Amino acid sequence: MKTIQKKSACKVSDRAYRHILTDCINVMTQKGVASDIFMAVIMAVKEYLETGQLAHRPINRVRDIFALFRPEIDHAIRRATSARKAACTRRKERQLDSDRPATHAKNTKTASRFYSFPVVGSLKPGETPSAPRPSKGTRCPGIEHLRPNHLPG
Repeated sequence: MKTIQKKSACKVSDRAYRHILTDCINVMTQKGVASDIFMAVIMAVKEYLETGQLAHRPINRVRDIFALFRPEIDHAIRRATSARKAACTRRKERQLDSDRPATHAKNTKTASRFYSFPVVGSLKPGETPSAPRPSKGTRCPGIEHLRPNHLPG
């Protein structure tokens, strides 16, 4: 089955995107940031996460708040870039392995024995099991009267 790789419009993973935005919202809510600055910071963070740069120069207050989150965002972008590169490398290797014809070993060896000595009672190839031997009697005669919970009759 062929898997379709979804191309993300964002520079970071969906999980990192949600984490960063949630962190921004929580910090700004705790600090009591004004609603217009709040929305400007959220839009700046989204823009930076999607394109990797800011298209316009934000006002000083927005720039100061955005500077708080920028190291975390840059780290997430670097981590996502290296993860995507590693995934692409693995995908290419897997494709090369599937393109090559499978070579089977010409000399198949039988598995070595688990024990280095012959096991007593083990069957050899082609041998059938024999009937069980008859019992020689009671294992410990006279022990019946020593049972502690034995109730007669």
